[in-house]
Amino acid sequence: MKYFFLSILVLILFSVVKQSYTQEFWEIVDMPEGVGIYDIDFSLDNQLYAAVTGNDGARIIRQSLNGAGWDTILSPGGIIGEILIDNYQNIYAFGNHRLYYSFDQGTTWNSQYLDSISASVSGHYKLDNGDFLLGTWGGIYRCDSVGNGGSYIFETPHYEKFNAFIYNADSSIIYAGSTNFPEEGGGIYCSYDDGFTWENTALTGSYVSSLSINSQGDLFAGSQGNFLLGYDGVYRLLNGADEWEQINPYEVVSSIAIASNDDIYLGCTLEGWPGGVRLSQDNGNNWITLNDGLINRNIKRIKISRDNYIYIVESGNTNTLYRSIDTIYTFLPEPQDVPKPDINIYPNPIKDKIYLHVAINSSITGNCRFLILDAKGEQVYSERLEIFHCKQIDLGFLNPGIYYLIFNTDTQQIISKHIKL
Repeated sequence: MKYFFLSILVLILFSVVKQSYTQEFWEIVDMPEGVGIYDIDFSLDNQLYAAVTGNDGARIIRQSLNGAGWDTILSPGGIIGEILIDNYQNIYAFGNHRLYYSFDQGTTWNSQYLDSISASVSGHYKLDNGDFLLGTWGGIYRCDSVGNGGSYIFETPHYEKFNAFIYNADSSIIYAGSTNFPEEGGGIYCSYDDGFTWENTALTGSYVSSLSINSQGDLFAGSQGNFLLGYDGVYRLLNGADEWEQINPYEVVSSIAIASNDDIYLGCTLEGWPGGVRLSQDNGNNWITLNDGLINRNIKRIKISRDNYIYIVESGNTNTLYRSIDTIYTFLPEPQDVPKPDINIYPNPIKDKIYLHVAINSSITGNCRFLILDAKGEQVYSERLEIFHCKQIDLGFLNPGIYYLIFNTDTQQIISKHIKL
């Protein structure tokens, strides 16, 4: 019975990890011929919407629910650079110095000219009261949910480009990321009063392209370089900390997406070889490359759908849209009403050796079995153990990658995901 359960576990683990490590991670999404993609978003029923341009001009198109084709739902005649679908199914699109909006899922549309806006919208954030903060070259523009009452609430003396916004509910701070090519300005701006006033607080001189936040309130900033035209990579601000730390200096980052399980995905450009997509499963401490299946690795956008697929848009005259072949993760059910032993398996990531430490308690009886599965769900190590306080195991023979470490007793099971460097 125990071995039957283990076999089922292997199948479950394989379903969890196979999508990240198949030979081909990405597949191309069929698009209308000749279109270039500017942005994508997903409705609550997980329909895919895209802002595109091509031989038929700028359009917003929607993929049919069966994925068989695309319908044009808006043809504004000018470029749409940003698209947003909120939790009420309202669709917003920004382009041509206008806000386009539909409150009936794209059946009918209205638009409002964004008075006095100086350039195209390069970033957006919708406040709880419905107002928009719009990033442009030169400053931050604010208007209501249908584009009325718009004006610049913050203008920079260095004509910076504001690319991204993120809100930290724990601190009630809105963060904005900007690019400025001279040394002065650029980096991270903060607003402590719901977006009305702003101050430059960190990463001055960095070309901040993207911002994201995980479930623990840790902030991540992606940079496309700095005023010295060097790589800049990824910065992290741990929840409650005061200082940003550089955690990956080797990438040119265009976009960040964080999954519900806090896996971090980076879209990187070819300015930082080799471009493509990076994944961290340990809060940004280590990174692996997910480029299998990509033709061109110059990534512009990266987003996660509501059914847990990851999409990337490549830069280029005819931008290609990719989707992960499988869902990027699934949830393992938590065991119910089963006491867990006090077990530590460390370090993580692994270099050569791991250490198992188990505090013996009355719930642990008999022998233990220690297994290691690789990313394909295949067993690469197995050992039967007596109940112990501490044991060292040499894993220098393992190749770099993701592994699942399983501690099995007659009544309990612990699964721990580790990275081998």
